[in-house]
Amino acid sequence: MARDPRKAQKAKERRNKRAKEKHKAAARLKSTSPLALFDKLDGSVVTRCAVNDFMEEEGITNLYVCREFPNGSAVVVCFLVDLFCLGVKDVMFEKTNVGGAVELYREVYKPSGPPRATTPAEAKKLCLGAVAFAAKYGLPPYPDYAQAVKIFDGIDETTCDTEFTFGKDGKPFYIVGPNDGLTKRQRVIDTLERTAGPGGYDFLFPIDADFDDEFDDDGPPDGDEWTLPPRRKW
Repeated sequence: MARDPRKAQKAKERRNKRAKEKHKAAARLKSTSPLALFDKLDGSVVTRCAVNDFMEEEGITNLYVCREFPNGSAVVVCFLVDLFCLGVKDVMFEKTNVGGAVELYREVYKPSGPPRATTPAEAKKLCLGAVAFAAKYGLPPYPDYAQAVKIFDGIDETTCDTEFTFGKDGKPFYIVGPNDGLTKRQRVIDTLERTAGPGGYDFLFPIDADFDDEFDDDGPPDGDEWTLPPRRKW
């Protein structure tokens, strides 16, 4: 029995409609993905960048970057930059408004002391430089970095005359952070052992109860206590 061509046509139209709706839903999901924020920066301007004032001494900083749009919305990124070894080891970001961006700025630096304002070119140069230094030793940045670094689109870092020093005493210095688990610590040390070679890097473990079973009676390698500056996640 031949199929009614009208019914066949309607069935085809229903299939096409479902396919279009599925495509639209996927597009909406992509457009609302947090990382998609960095693909839609047209018309925005970087209005504020800052670092921690102790950056050079302690080799770690929260790098705050805010881009504002003409409609009053804003995108804020905070890179946790390790100048001594790991480059960008964490990324936090949020879409907000201008007022919210100011509040986030205060929250980021309230626990760790007053910030120091930087130019967008200086901020980008610091970020790219830290990542490049870490890459020399086989240490990749935080996974979301590739998207989040687009916050600097349109900024020419070569206009910045500031020179940054990465590493300590000419070589990587891995300071184990409070969120660095055993697997990550071992991976970093193994990588440095392979890329920098024995004696080509330094590392420091904090004195902490969680580390007691990892050392012999002599204690941590350097025997010194280290506390990273506090920071805020949002």
